[in-house]
Amino acid sequence: MKKSILKHVLRIANKVIHKHPQYKNYIHFAFLIQKDKVISMGRNHLGVPPKHLGYHSRINDIPKTHAEWDAYKKGRGLLDKSKSFECINIRFNKKGEQSNS
Repeated sequence: MKKSILKHVLRIANKVIHKHPQYKNYIHFAFLIQKDKVISMGRNHLGVPPKHLGYHSRINDIPKTHAEWDAYKKGRGLLDKSKSFECINIRFNKKGEQSNS
C-alpha cells in the first residue's frame, strides 16, 4: 500500500469527523482499499450487527455496528473478487485526536 493512500484516508476522516454520529465519543472509521484506491468508507454507529458475526452474545447495553462491517457492507459490490483488498482502521478519542485502534 502506498503512503499516499494512508494520508488520503486520514484527510477524509479528519474532514468528516464532526459529522460522525458518535462525535464526542470514541470514533472509528474503516476504509476498504483495493488497487491503491478507496473503495468504501465505514464508521461505527448505533445498530445491531448481523447475528452471524457473533457479537449478539456480548451486547449488554447499546448495540453498535463496527466500522469494518459498515465499510464492507457498503463496498462489497464494488470490490474485484479476484483481487485482494485491505482495510485501514482509524480511531479518534473523545477529544478528536488520533488514537490507537
